[in-house]
Formats: sequence, C-alpha cells, structure tokens
Amino acid sequence: MLPATVGAITERGACSISAGTEKVYQGRKPRDSPLWRIVDRHFSEFLQVHDDRFAATYGLLRTSVRHALEAFRKCDILDWGFARVRCSGCRNEYLLAFSCKRRCLCPSCHKKRQIEFGEFVADQILESVPHRHVVLSLPRRLRPYFRRPRRRLAKLARAAYETLKDLLQIAADTRAAVPGAVACVQSYGNLLDWHPHIHLLISWGLFTPDGAFLPVDITPDPEVLAKLFRHKVLRLLSG
Repeated sequence: MLPATVGAITERGACSISAGTEKVYQGRKPRDSPLWRIVDRHFSEFLQVHDDRFAATYGLLRTSVRHALEAFRKCDILDWGFARVRCSGCRNEYLLAFSCKRRCLCPSCHKKRQIEFGEFVADQILESVPHRHVVLSLPRRLRPYFRRPRRRLAKLARAAYETLKDLLQIAADTRAAVPGAVACVQSYGNLLDWHPHIHLLISWGLFTPDGAFLPVDITPDPEVLAKLFRHKVLRLLSG
C-alpha cells in the first residue's frame, strides 16, 4: 500500500522552458526498467530465502543492502514523494520525483554520485602534482578472509597505501615525507564474484611537513611491490 503523496514547492528564478514547450522534465519511468521490475517482483521473496540459501556463502544480509533495495523501488516514482518546481518569473512548473540517492544499485543515482565524487576529488582533494592509478588485488585463497569481518577491508586499503608509501620513500631516500592518496575498496569482480581489491590514486611523489612536494621519477619493480604487499597482508591476517 502506497503512502499519502508528499509534495514540496521549489522556486527557481530562471525558467528553462522554451516558448511553446509543453514538457520540461521527463522522469526515467523506472517501472519500465527490467531491473526495477526484477527487484520489485522478487524483493520480498529474496528477503525470505536469503538466510537459508545464501547466508552460508555470502554472509547475513547487510542492512545497507536491504535499504538500497527498498530505496530503489521508490526512486523517481511520484507516488513516494516529489518536489513541485516552479519558475518565479513565468510561473511554469513541473513535478520532480524524489530520487533514492543510493549507490551501486540504482544506475541513475549511482552515476550522479560517481560524477559528484569525482569532481570533489579533482577540485578539493588532489594537488596539482603527478598521480598514478595503482590496483592491488588478492589471490583467490586469501579473498574469503576479507568477507567477514568487513572492517578488514579498511585495513586492506591501509596496507595497500603503506606498500606504495614505503616504496616511494625508499625511492626518495626519506622517511620524513609521505604521499597523498585516495583509496577505493572494490569488493567484486567482472562476474560479480567476491573479489576484494584496492584502487589507489596516489601522488607520484612525497609531501614534506612544510608542504613542499618531492617528485619521484622511477617506477617500482612490480615483483618487489607484490612481495611487500603480500608481506603486509599476511601480517594483517596474523595480527
């Protein structure tokens, strides 16, 4: 049963409607999407059978997954709430359905968050220095150890950063400076299997305590990088 429709009015100072245009905003019509229909049709059944059929392999259903599924079923559907957008000049208006603002499941909201985060990193986080994108992954036999508890994934990201930091410090012959980095933990592979790995966007050089940047021109030996990362991962698991 749907709740009572909720609405809000948002005034806009400049109208984007051209003369003679009847429609300004067209929603995504999520109910026409095969993905939305699959989620809506099987959501309740999935909750009922998950523990019996999937918990032994994938663990208990995470609260964030349940919330993402619930929000996706309501995303961009007027019945679940909307903003009434009206131009304060020409008084033209339209209804804008609320979005779920969730990542990973909703294609539209995930893409928006992806673009916003990319712009935030580029404009607010990264300095105007050389950077490299480095990916560090695990062999299959070690991947199950990072399924539970999931806080190990944060430690894995830290181990990946420490690996690159050590190599860059050795190359620059200093321990008084550190690289800047943005780390992203990705827990799945191309086949949506459990495949935790780390994406690092790391400055290819070091920042000193006074803010100066020391560039590093060499590329570490991949074998040395792999051995050092392996050492840190095994120490993490044995700790």
